[in-house]
Amino acid sequence: MVRRPEHAPPPDPTAAGGRAASAATREVVLDDEPARAADLAGLPVAGLTRRRMLVAAILLAVAWLSFAFIRQVGDVTAASARADALEAANRQLVTDIAALDGELRLIQRQDYIVQQARAYRLGSAREVPFTIQQPLPSLPPDAPGAATTRVGAAETRRTPLEAWLSLLFGPAP
Repeated sequence: MVRRPEHAPPPDPTAAGGRAASAATREVVLDDEPARAADLAGLPVAGLTRRRMLVAAILLAVAWLSFAFIRQVGDVTAASARADALEAANRQLVTDIAALDGELRLIQRQDYIVQQARAYRLGSAREVPFTIQQPLPSLPPDAPGAATTRVGAAETRRTPLEAWLSLLFGPAP
């Protein structure tokens, strides 16, 4: 149901009560008429004029171009970072190749080959091969050459109280 203001005909003096309804307050209910599209050509809708629409379109185009430019700058930055990473990887590969070349020269030397041959008992007939037992037991603290005692150093004995004090406050000078 559509309500539209209707332009009233001139007031009829014979109307009931002798009063004519004003055109502004009178509404007619139209049930059978289809809805007509309003003609907005003459009215600036919500303050949108041709000039404002042109300005809005220009601002939209500038914003779109700005975002496209920012995206391109981001892509260039990412490509530059990838190029730097690849350059660093190439430098690392050059270093690795130089180390491998040095190792190749080492293992091609005759003295290295002879030493490695002894591991397979391919040395001279007078050599006596030996192996070290795996796993080795740890050395006792008073063993000669142990890290706790120096060769030729005088052994100093500490009392239990000195041991506790050095544990709590550090070694004495």
